[in-house]
Amino acid sequence: MRFGTQTETNSRAQIAGARRCYQMRDRLFAPLLRALGAVGGRRILDVGCGDGTLSLALARAGASVVGIDLAPAIPPRAGRNPRVETADARQFRSRRRFDIAVMAFVVNELAPKDVPRVLANVAGHLSRGGRLVLLLPHPAFEDRERTKLIERRGIRRDDYLREGHRYEVSFRLGEGERVTRCERHYSLGFLVAALVGADFAICGLEEVRCGARRALPSYLLIDCVQRRRHGSAHLTASFR
Repeated sequence: MRFGTQTETNSRAQIAGARRCYQMRDRLFAPLLRALGAVGGRRILDVGCGDGTLSLALARAGASVVGIDLAPAIPPRAGRNPRVETADARQFRSRRRFDIAVMAFVVNELAPKDVPRVLANVAGHLSRGGRLVLLLPHPAFEDRERTKLIERRGIRRDDYLREGHRYEVSFRLGEGERVTRCERHYSLGFLVAALVGADFAICGLEEVRCGARRALPSYLLIDCVQRRRHGSAHLTASFR
């Protein structure tokens, strides 16, 4: 999946294949949609909208959605909902302000220097009371993680503090069909520091399992508000 910056070299075929993985669409977007709650009438910026799956789900729930992506997989829908724009998340500019921004599997596509840059740009497009919700691969991992859905290669426990370390991830799309692509790893400390640096306060965490009950969580959802506008926020966590 391509999420609004041109920093990786995944082919269009690989990206399109990963998008077809129904587990990613249904199972992994579900925690994000649940965390957002009622979005009717809200203005939402979908950073790295890809094929528009999440944008369309938010629009169907009554939100007014703008999706941006460097190479969106659906044609621009100017004047429609969702409205899709071709834009780089590092340089996107708009006079519009949004109540909520979502970044689903975006951070793991970015080079280390671009993470704070994108977060700061997103923060600048949020209105008073704005909120940011991120969904990304969990920083914790097995030395060799392999489930029915996903396999990660080229990353070990010793790589945990190698911020931006590139590794391979292989998705199972069907019987015997796999798509392999590159992602980047970031530690939890790096993510927290980047969010705080962009003046966000973390108000919720959810660790999402996608596989065996005894396995480490595969994905992490981070719910934030702008600290400079809303004061301090408490931190909550849930484990599924």
